[in-house]
Amino acid sequence: MLHKREKTLLADLIDIADSMLSPFGDITDEMSLPTELAFLYDIKSNLNDRILCFAKMDRWLSYQGVNNCEEITIVDYGSGQGFASLCLLDWISRKGNIDSVKQIKLVDKDHAALKRALLHFSILYPKVEVIAYEDDFLSKDFAIECNSILTINLFSHVLSSEFRLIDHVSNLILKGHNLLMHNIILDELSSREFPNKLNKQYFSFIHKSIKDKTGCEGVASDNITLQRGKSFKYDILSRKSLLDISIPEQNNIFSNLCPGEPIKKLYNVPQRIMWHKQPHENKTYCEKLGTINKNSLNQETVAFYEKATKDGITEAYNNLAILYFQGALGSENAEKKAIELFELAAIGGSDKAMMNLASYYMDKENANEAIPYYILAAEKGNAIALFNLALLANFGLYGQEKDLIRAEKLYRECLSMLEKDLISSGELRWKSLIIDEKDKDMDFINYQIQQSCCLNLMLLLEVKGEHYVKILDVYHKAMSPSKELEYTKEILQVTHEGCFSYSILDILSLENPTEKEKPFQKYNRAIFLYNGLIVKGGYFDRKLKQDIDAALDLMKALAEDKNNSWEDRDKYVYHTLAIWTKSHKEKFGDLSEIYWRKAAECDSDYRCEYLTNLAQYCDISEEEKRSIWKEFAFGGGCKHCHECDNYNESKRACPKAQLKWSEFEPQDIIATNLINQSASQHYDAALFHLGYRCAISDNIPSLKGDEMLSMMGNTLYVHPPKGYNLLYPILAKDVYYDYLQRAAELNYAITRNIIPFAAEQRADRYNYIYWASIFCMGKGDIKEKRQILSFIQSYCNRTLDNYFNKPTICEQQMIEIAKNIANNTDDSEFICKVANFYYQGEFMSIAKDYYKLAKEKGAKDVDKILDEINEVIKRDKEKSLEYYDENEPFESNWADYLSDAFEGDPGNMWNID
Repeated sequence: MLHKREKTLLADLIDIADSMLSPFGDITDEMSLPTELAFLYDIKSNLNDRILCFAKMDRWLSYQGVNNCEEITIVDYGSGQGFASLCLLDWISRKGNIDSVKQIKLVDKDHAALKRALLHFSILYPKVEVIAYEDDFLSKDFAIECNSILTINLFSHVLSSEFRLIDHVSNLILKGHNLLMHNIILDELSSREFPNKLNKQYFSFIHKSIKDKTGCEGVASDNITLQRGKSFKYDILSRKSLLDISIPEQNNIFSNLCPGEPIKKLYNVPQRIMWHKQPHENKTYCEKLGTINKNSLNQETVAFYEKATKDGITEAYNNLAILYFQGALGSENAEKKAIELFELAAIGGSDKAMMNLASYYMDKENANEAIPYYILAAEKGNAIALFNLALLANFGLYGQEKDLIRAEKLYRECLSMLEKDLISSGELRWKSLIIDEKDKDMDFINYQIQQSCCLNLMLLLEVKGEHYVKILDVYHKAMSPSKELEYTKEILQVTHEGCFSYSILDILSLENPTEKEKPFQKYNRAIFLYNGLIVKGGYFDRKLKQDIDAALDLMKALAEDKNNSWEDRDKYVYHTLAIWTKSHKEKFGDLSEIYWRKAAECDSDYRCEYLTNLAQYCDISEEEKRSIWKEFAFGGGCKHCHECDNYNESKRACPKAQLKWSEFEPQDIIATNLINQSASQHYDAALFHLGYRCAISDNIPSLKGDEMLSMMGNTLYVHPPKGYNLLYPILAKDVYYDYLQRAAELNYAITRNIIPFAAEQRADRYNYIYWASIFCMGKGDIKEKRQILSFIQSYCNRTLDNYFNKPTICEQQMIEIAKNIANNTDDSEFICKVANFYYQGEFMSIAKDYYKLAKEKGAKDVDKILDEINEVIKRDKEKSLEYYDENEPFESNWADYLSDAFEGDPGNMWNID
């Protein structure tokens, strides 16, 4: 049907889909539709929403220059049928030049959806090149290298169902080599998977994660509510200037904090709450109870319960059993009679009786008899039973199988039941205005269980590696979070987000530790003392003064405390002490070696990391070093180490050890395989080896490459020695350059210094400007900045010698780089050129500043033009004053002028003439 139309517009897809679906009537279950009909239904129900959302972004897209760019690539992640990229392309075709779109790249795992998307593009925009990637963009290795000045990454309706994407987006952007980019993130706030009460926090995490890791800034953010009541949120996060292209260093000095200790003790307080305190459907008995003295036990009460048992009131059995346990009904065989009555109540479905039996058997240390009653009570919705079962699964207590998935499920069910109980009791109290002491006790028990449940679940999600948003969602389930919960939440916020509350010093008791400070809290305080902390906000800054000696002494005391009750002490303390003592040999001597060994003994998951650090940094025998490298080169790698993490479970080795052992491996073929395996796991030193050392050994074996490396050191933005000039054409070959580029992407310092000059030798000028930009913006090198300026000018319609009113994106970059060069050079001639640009454009104040700077740098014959500029500025000022004298007072018109400015071009909203 699309082919039959003479000219097809994007909106026509909706009409066509609607007409093709009409024979099927009202569709209520989209999931049951065949694939083809599901695609049509998706178009009918969702495409118009996307069109409207992009229309709402019109002002900001125009302001960012999307409609005025020479070269654009659009990457649509989780593209489906291509709705997001189709909407953006539709906007560009109406607002700008469709020919500026170099490529559309669609990424999705769904083969059928990609095929349908390609059909849409072939008919609507047949001249645009479209490339489809049938791949999972959440996979560790996935990346799309860009080749356009402006890249627009679209993340539309994929975030709410996949928390991993929040952190992964930043990696996609970095791997993509974006020079300038806009990241448009669009999501439906009413999504069923989305935690609605966390909408604002969720998007702030997306914003912050991308901004901090990529250098992007937030340029637009808004909520959109459409006519049908659907609510959407969009964020536009961008890197707009080449001057900001250098990637920020990621170094969270508080990443190794301990978030807390989980509660591992079962809650076995018998639930001996009398039946008459609970609502019951038998109104006759409830009314009868109202006439009985509730606060004291008498014969009438006992008789009432005995009659109730005969009438089949199950909870009465539980009450009589409680009276037997309390000794109120005689002591002879009291315990046996109580158990019999509890069992009758349990058979009748009393979860309280089930819990009383479980508690009884646990008191007798008979877990095998107790656990089945926990299970029965949990099936009845008993919150404490659910919590106890969660503990058993979480920690494998009493011989039970450790199952984190089941534990999480039970914790969540427990929280759900507690929420109902606490809300219900609160409503009942509000209506009656009477608070019974036993009710208060029960509420307190529920509150304690809720706090413990939230704490354990937060720590469990942390162990599972869940995103901080999910952990925070659990924290918000607690009614009036306890100090322990606040402490855990603050630590996780620091370690995950790299930020903290203004009251962190109080929450963590960093300045004034209490006498009840737990060992793990002492450990955390030592970390903060070692690094110091400045908290900015309010009317003054708060500081925790750095005290390295105090931190070292506190950590060492924790390591030597034989009475320490902290179960995970060794895993945290020895590793941290090993790192610290390595940097403070004058105080601790060779203790680093001892701590590395102890850390490896107590934490098998990280044994590889700790022993390879021992081999690399400590003075041990060559024989032991080689033994360590050999052991981990062929297996035994860490489960969570960033260097070993990419290997599968059956063949987990250490890429660092593989590279090291390859130097000693007697068989060349094995040594070569080890290096290749190491590089395949993205080990930066192995990639550099294949790109640099292999280039020398294959082409100039007589060259002493390692000596040249030592001249540079391991510092970013250092010019390589002149001897590298003969190497650049060799390093520029694909066989070596690809490895170097991958090492540079991993921030390997030496490679970052070499690769711009190797890239310059290649026909691929895009990669040259990317790496040269990172190098020279970090170093401030004028020569490289001029080369980038020359590259950008080749894309421009005009040069600095010509004034223009509405510059394109490339021209904007040219101006920014030219200003940066002028601000950092002693070349007065170039500064005058920039000054003349602003003079031609009649930006007299800016022109004046640059001419004055040129004069300071030694320029001659600029006094005359400075006098002329001063005269123009003075004349314009007088003219402005005359205008306000002749017309209405300035104050009375200010609001009108401001309103007019906002109705105009947002880029000029403050240029009020």
